[in-house]
Amino acid sequence: MLKFGKKDGEFVNRFIVEHSYTWTGRDKINKITLRLHGQKHPREFANETKLLQYLKKHAHRYVKDKDSHKKRSKWR
Repeated sequence: MLKFGKKDGEFVNRFIVEHSYTWTGRDKINKITLRLHGQKHPREFANETKLLQYLKKHAHRYVKDKDSHKKRSKWR
């Protein structure tokens, strides 16, 4: 578990990776759980690719920028 992002002295974000080992000793990710900014229901992902797709799609919500409310062109 990785806690990050402080608010009032407490960490409010959580990144949890549940894993196991294969018979060859390699790590196998079973589930990735992400809870950002006090979400009541954390998001669960099967692998890193699904997590990165979610973060790429929703990154504008977590970036403080004066132009973040504007729609971006899909041709960029």
